[in-house]
Amino acid sequence: MNAKTYQQIRIAQTVLANLRRQLTADETAPANLINDIALFQAKLPDTSGLIDRNNVKLIKGTVVHYQDGWMEVKSVKVGTQTVNLGPIFHSRITTKNVPVSEVYADHDKWYANWQESETYKSM
Repeated sequence: MNAKTYQQIRIAQTVLANLRRQLTADETAPANLINDIALFQAKLPDTSGLIDRNNVKLIKGTVVHYQDGWMEVKSVKVGTQTVNLGPIFHSRITTKNVPVSEVYADHDKWYANWQESETYKSM
């Protein structure tokens, strides 16, 4: 999905949500029209996250494997198909605009490795 397509989908989602809200408030609006809008909204693509190569949705806070280690997704840019990454236990962004093709969700492996670390054992 390119940036223009993403923007058009977001506009359509906003317009449909506003139209549905207005029609729902109007007691004279036909019920089938409101249902048709709801069905159309459901057919629009989900723009709240990206799908990695293992078919896992990447959202803010997902632990991913990138290059030689693990990082946390700090923000998702659906329009450009990129993510911003940072250290797992900090809030800062250290790596920007990483293509989604270069990362994959890997929380379980990271956690198993973390449990074996000296830091974890000393807690």
